[in-house]
Amino acid sequence: MADEQITSNGNTTVWLVLANGIADYKAPTAEEINAGLDVTGAIAWDGTTFPAATDSDDQDDRSLLDKGNATTRGTAQYEATLAFFYPKDNKDTESLYGKAYNMLRVPRVPLYVVTRVLQGVEGQHTDAVAGQWVSVYRFLSDGWSDNIEGDTAKKYEVSMLTQGDVAIYTQVKNATAITVENKSATETLSVGDHAVLTATMGGKNATHVVDWKSSDSSIATVSPNGVVTAVAAGTADITASHAAAETSTALTITVS
Repeated sequence: MADEQITSNGNTTVWLVLANGIADYKAPTAEEINAGLDVTGAIAWDGTTFPAATDSDDQDDRSLLDKGNATTRGTAQYEATLAFFYPKDNKDTESLYGKAYNMLRVPRVPLYVVTRVLQGVEGQHTDAVAGQWVSVYRFLSDGWSDNIEGDTAKKYEVSMLTQGDVAIYTQVKNATAITVENKSATETLSVGDHAVLTATMGGKNATHVVDWKSSDSSIATVSPNGVVTAVAAGTADITASHAAAETSTALTITVS
């Protein structure tokens, strides 16, 4: 099956939510997101750097007695600059342009930028719904600059300072439990055998984002991708968990 090119126009939604409006950025609720400001219609593509995560920084902090380098992983790195259309009247507090302007016109606003891609109907900016994939970035609004040239649209750009909280493609919190399926032929394994598990969360494949856990890793281990390895005779319960859903029921693996 060939891939289909889908343009971003009409398929992307961006919300601004004040930092105290989301209790757990790894599992925001639909109510928390929708209580924020859907600024999609006020954002200009030209000048906007869509929120994106990059490599974590490295910290090279070497002891006086260390003959080699001691490099550790630092904080996650992500960035964004958002360009907005000015409201026609700077005293406007009713239109989307006016609401965005009044929210950001004073720097140092702590907020979350929540993005949703290809989760709604093209051209219609619907509310967030439980089980949808979203990305959540915590920022502090910072520098402000005009972007006005000739007879082009009158815009302003707001740069964002990262605040260390980022969840890439997490789910809007839902009340259903994660379901775990065993793609292997049997749940009874011999030492050294493997079983492949998959996890579904909110009706969507979430195998690579859930946290897998074995009740007894001396009997059977489970990898971050849901691959079980039989270690010794006995039984072990495998579960999958995520902040956005209820933990799965246990899947018992028997090793003979």
